[in-house]
Amino acid sequence: MAGMAEDREPHGYTYPNTSDDPDQIDVLRNRFGLRSHVALARAYWQHAAESEAATRQFER
Repeated sequence: MAGMAEDREPHGYTYPNTSDDPDQIDVLRNRFGLRSHVALARAYWQHAAESEAATRQFER
């Protein structure tokens, strides 16, 4: 799969592909600035859990 990152068309919703590492290809642009699928998923779920906890605090 050498050269895979160069074969893909640029897309405004994803970070530029600078690596052939599958974890870093076509990662959505995000407010965390993360360029890894694994790191982004981890940050997303952490943020979602914190948001839910904050929402539940106001429901009481």
